[in-house]
Amino acid sequence: MYYNDLYFNGVLSGNTTVEWSSSRMTLCGGTCKYHPLSGCQIKLSEPLLKLRPVRDLKMVLLHEMIHAHNMTLRIRDPDPGGHGPPFVDLMNKINKSTIPDPQRPPGGYRITTTHSMHGEVDNYRTHWWECERCKKVIKRSMNRPPQEADCIG
Repeated sequence: MYYNDLYFNGVLSGNTTVEWSSSRMTLCGGTCKYHPLSGCQIKLSEPLLKLRPVRDLKMVLLHEMIHAHNMTLRIRDPDPGGHGPPFVDLMNKINKSTIPDPQRPPGGYRITTTHSMHGEVDNYRTHWWECERCKKVIKRSMNRPPQEADCIG
């Protein structure tokens, strides 16, 4: 609610929920899904964010809120991942904002289009498989064999 009022003009009130993910969400810091009848659902990765500084949690939350804002207002983004000009414009506006924000981390926000939690993601990839076709080693957080899309051969 705080960030919604401060950076999104209250657009997300009543149509966006924020919740922690299950312990299985280990590839990304957060997700945002739009449901036509109920609005946006933001999930934050409990496994990846639980040991990170609060600064990182705030930036992942704001990243997902930008997606929710653009989805709610039906702002068309030409980038398939939703990180095109509309996303970047709002991201830069928040990163450069000088409005009073006691929650702003020292040095300001540094919201990005990608996350930097690669070490944490790799930490959860404890199941290693060798692809029978290409012999590439596939690392997974869930114990399931490689799929055709994983094969480089």
